[in-house]
Amino acid sequence: MADVFESILGAIFVDSNGNHQVVSSIIHRFLGKTMTTQLLYHQRYMKMFIIRFYRLKVSAYV
Repeated sequence: MADVFESILGAIFVDSNGNHQVVSSIIHRFLGKTMTTQLLYHQRYMKMFIIRFYRLKVSAYV
């Protein structure tokens, strides 16, 4: 099910010419009530954020 949701979000992203606001509004519309700070600050997500923010070169997300 997650793969289907991800592919739909990808299609919306492409159709909106890469507009992050459109994708963000869709995510909040569907997951707004279920998203928690606990989910957002999960250790894996924080590592991915740091890797992307600082544009670190890694062979795999660890």
